[in-house]
Amino acid sequence: MTTSIARRLDLNFQYPPGVISPWEFAIAFLGVDLYPWQALTLQAIGQGIPTALAAANGSGKTRKIVAPAILWLLFYFPRGLVPVTSGSWTQLEQQLWPALLEHQARFPSWDWPAMRIHTPEGGRAFLFSTNDSRRAEGNHGTPEAPCMYIIDEGKGVDDGIYTASDRCTAQYRFICSSAGGPFGRFFECFHSLSGEYFTRRVTSGQCPHLREKYERDCRLYPQDDPDFRSMHFSEFMDEDGPGLLITAGSLRACLEAQIEHKPASRAAFCDFAAGGDENVIAIADGNKVDLIRCWRDTDPIRACKDFITEFQRMRLVPAEIHGDEGGLGTVMISYLAEMGWRITAVNNGAPATDEDHYCNRGSEIWYSCAKRILKREIILPDDAIFFRQATTRRRDYDSKMRLMAESKDKMAARGLKSPDRADAIFGALYCRGLGGVTREQLAGIYLPHNEFNVGRQLEPISFQGDEEGE
Repeated sequence: MTTSIARRLDLNFQYPPGVISPWEFAIAFLGVDLYPWQALTLQAIGQGIPTALAAANGSGKTRKIVAPAILWLLFYFPRGLVPVTSGSWTQLEQQLWPALLEHQARFPSWDWPAMRIHTPEGGRAFLFSTNDSRRAEGNHGTPEAPCMYIIDEGKGVDDGIYTASDRCTAQYRFICSSAGGPFGRFFECFHSLSGEYFTRRVTSGQCPHLREKYERDCRLYPQDDPDFRSMHFSEFMDEDGPGLLITAGSLRACLEAQIEHKPASRAAFCDFAAGGDENVIAIADGNKVDLIRCWRDTDPIRACKDFITEFQRMRLVPAEIHGDEGGLGTVMISYLAEMGWRITAVNNGAPATDEDHYCNRGSEIWYSCAKRILKREIILPDDAIFFRQATTRRRDYDSKMRLMAESKDKMAARGLKSPDRADAIFGALYCRGLGGVTREQLAGIYLPHNEFNVGRQLEPISFQGDEEGE
């Protein structure tokens, strides 16, 4: 936990007559139990010090600090103004607004229309989320009718919104969020702009109610995982690029590590392309994955025939093969089915299996492989194009602040092509074992006699080149 040197609490600070501090108001009037760091943060807000808080996920930033601060200002300064914005409308609608409504009965004279609070004296608080900086301007307060400008989940707020808030005359400013990537205004509040803010970093260890979540995440994540350290230690993901999902350093360390190959069931993944992108086939065998073929072809029928040629060469069966059904993939998978190869379609836009943390299946695939790279437990192809593709995609977040791999459109806007080889390699690793029963698994199994089947034993299948990992 750190406190900015330039912005300290004034131990002799005096509130106006009849006004108590926000933390005393939260405890005595609202009946909210506070951790010491929550009380300290509210005290900084009440003293009018611009305050920035980076706290562990689920620590109680919104319910225990933002909501009491809003109600405190409107209670003691009934002509006051409280604009509250966030990088996530869901955060405002499903977290902050319910937290405010918990205390609605204590303020019977106030009007509570949707996402707004109005006092009889003309004061108001309103919640909004926008990418248009013009909507964030025009909020000005005075000493008698002060403005408290709050930015919740600040890591997801565009810098233009921060600039718009700076244009406002606000007597109180508060920014809070869980930590994110090493970029943007919220990050700079703790670095180049730290002298302008009272800053706090709060870990999950300072929140006893998060103990169970911490222990669960310890089992799911390696201790040096940037996501884990962000969620629980409020550390910004200081990587060798702006919010990269996989860093060059971690991938290079994984490629150079002496990792034991642990053969298991196989899974092939096909990334289909049109025009200038590549068709790619990758095969994972246990913890090892290889690129089988990468080529360009504008004719989808001819490309499907080439895919089938590679399936046959690698002695694959349809149950072992997965393919991306996005874009042209739907057509290609349909063509392959007509040609006798009914492979498993994978929709990267479908819900993730872990919907609490990942916004879709494609993001879950990339992040799950990123974690295995950090653990140095997978053997990857030493391919320059794959390396470049894997280490240029950025982390992102959806409206619910779940992890998301940077969209292909955003990558294209940065001059990057579709990461076809990385998609195929990570898809193969993720899908291994998700398909049906393979011929190799059936080898040696006795099928009993019945009226439809003559009892026989399947012959063992030999996969040429297995020893060399082909």
